[in-house]
Amino acid sequence: MSEDKYHESIESIYRKSMKGFSNCYIELQRKAIGREVFDADENNRLKVADEFKTQIFKALSTQRNLDPDHVRDELKNLDKVNDPLSLIRIGCAFAIKAYRAHKAGDEHKAWVCMCRAQLFLGRAYGARFIPLSVGRAVKKSKSKHAQSGASAKHAPERVVKEFALELAQRHLNDFRGANGAAEELAPQINAYLRERERYAKEGDPFYGKEDRKDFSPSTIRRWFRELAFTG
Repeated sequence: MSEDKYHESIESIYRKSMKGFSNCYIELQRKAIGREVFDADENNRLKVADEFKTQIFKALSTQRNLDPDHVRDELKNLDKVNDPLSLIRIGCAFAIKAYRAHKAGDEHKAWVCMCRAQLFLGRAYGARFIPLSVGRAVKKSKSKHAQSGASAKHAPERVVKEFALELAQRHLNDFRGANGAAEELAPQINAYLRERERYAKEGDPFYGKEDRKDFSPSTIRRWFRELAFTG
């Protein structure tokens, strides 16, 4: 019998999460180096993957008393909470903590930490789009004042939508259509919204927007209507 995609084990999700964090790290370095230059040498991918293992995974896994919340607070104090590399580091910490709790028999703690790990994995992918969204808002502000106001007002929704689309694209095989995907992913998408609001500083499109309502599954379903789900 095939594995139930909605009831995977902690160990299975842990392996997939670490692969996801590694792939996200590789894509960030690929973008920084330049895609054509990066892809020209096949060894670059292996080199960067090994760099992820050494600088992030091993650095965290060797900490006997690893505390993901402490890792997150340290990064918050350094004002790097919205940096993709920081998000990868925090997410990995939660994933490792989840795996350790699972091995210790504390399944409740394991699932709570794994959910947090998944949230930060999604944020790490989504953070790649944030500069683009902010850049578009700034460009519009220089052209027309009215358009600037509208752009700033809707900037948070655009950022969340881009995050949601990136998240959904990583789960196209898990859902048959936009309806199911919207229902299942809505909590994670809205958790991303709250996290962005929580750490927003002046200049961030989420700054001062704490009163926003959660995005409904119907709204998220509209975002997903052009995606090709194959579950």
